[in-house]
Amino acid sequence: MKISRLILSAAILWGFTISCSNEIDLYPDDAPQMLFVLGCLDGNGTFQQVKIRKLIAGNEDATQMINDPAHYLPDTSIRVYLEESNGQQHPFSRVMRPPQTGGKFSQDSNLIYELDGYWPFPSRTFTLRIEDPANGKVLSSKIKTMNLPSFIYPEQFWVDRGKYNLTDPLRPFQVNYSIAPASILTVSLKYVDVMFDGEVICRKANHSMTPVYMPHVELARTLGIQLGVQVFTLSDWWLLFDRSIPDDPNVDFRQFYRFDFTVCTGDSAIAQYFYVADRFTDNRRQSFSNIDGGMGLFFATSAARLVNVRPYEKFNTFLASNDTTAHLRFLSYPYTGVYIDPDSTLVNPFLSLLR
Repeated sequence: MKISRLILSAAILWGFTISCSNEIDLYPDDAPQMLFVLGCLDGNGTFQQVKIRKLIAGNEDATQMINDPAHYLPDTSIRVYLEESNGQQHPFSRVMRPPQTGGKFSQDSNLIYELDGYWPFPSRTFTLRIEDPANGKVLSSKIKTMNLPSFIYPEQFWVDRGKYNLTDPLRPFQVNYSIAPASILTVSLKYVDVMFDGEVICRKANHSMTPVYMPHVELARTLGIQLGVQVFTLSDWWLLFDRSIPDDPNVDFRQFYRFDFTVCTGDSAIAQYFYVADRFTDNRRQSFSNIDGGMGLFFATSAARLVNVRPYEKFNTFLASNDTTAHLRFLSYPYTGVYIDPDSTLVNPFLSLLR
């Protein structure tokens, strides 16, 4: 693949895919060399990460350029920090993580700037600053952290006290959550595998629904567009199990336990990125940038969880016998033993969608 500029080095970052085109070249070869920045301010965690790469000019094969660290690793003297509105600064540490595996970018040395132990307060303005002492350049991006989302229905209070009818064909189960410019709902299927040797293994399979992005939420409300509601029909449930749980010849049988729901919300920056990217198949899909002095994306996310949703017993009977999921070997009654959550922390689903 020959290209005049590899414009989205985000593909190198969290293992994303890249979309290149020879037909449209937004950045000519004689453009000034710039840095590409990708950062996400996680409102639910105390561990923040930023990745920085060089934009590459040249006619080499893309894979050769990517696999040559000299092309995209920034100078080690670069200073990265998060600045609060009151001027307080929180520096990021330079860390070399193990190389990523698989795909075209398996040789990436995976340089990451990390800020550990800091939790950003909701609904406050922060500025990401990147200073390069070698040339005096400063990159920056200002964003506002997200308020914590919430589930409107069901409420966790009632989930803890009752079960839900998930098999009524006339009144399908739905979840209703507070909306933001971008949102992704993830359903976690909690179950156990009972192996032929008698070992019982707690499992959790995560499935993210189609993302919703509306840069102007108020406009959506004005137009009567319904956001923040996900309906689950019977066929939806069975497809979730079929697509999320693999066949395993070592499994004697399975028992379903409960559902978790997680809604991850994003700010207008990530919503605008998706809004633009969805309309193009060439390099224009990466044209949105909110990095002053460079290229890239810095956005904020937050998340809320609804845990341990229990279905009526009829659900397990249907799960064991319907044509779509019978091959998974679930029993017709639920698991009632001690369940130890094997994966209580989900990977931010927005990161896997950037391209």
